[in-house]
Amino acid sequence: MGGWRPAPGHRFGLNATFSEVDPAHYDALVVSGGRAPEYIRLNERVLEIVRHFDADGNLVTSPAWPGHPKWLAAFLEVLGTRIEHG
Repeated sequence: MGGWRPAPGHRFGLNATFSEVDPAHYDALVVSGGRAPEYIRLNERVLEIVRHFDADGNLVTSPAWPGHPKWLAAFLEVLGTRIEHG
């Protein structure tokens, strides 16, 4: 019958750990809201990774989910992404 089991925190496969990540191999970092940042901010390796991306001054933020459309548009602009409608 089984007992209560917590729901997974994600529905995708993980392919690296914080210790394996080389931030130089990535163009950007997204730190989503919720409870996760509260827990991972205590991990020194996570802080090193975040500091790597804090160097160029291109920080895009949003206070809450209603800002997602504007946040995503600004994030794509900072990355130099072009979206064409056909």
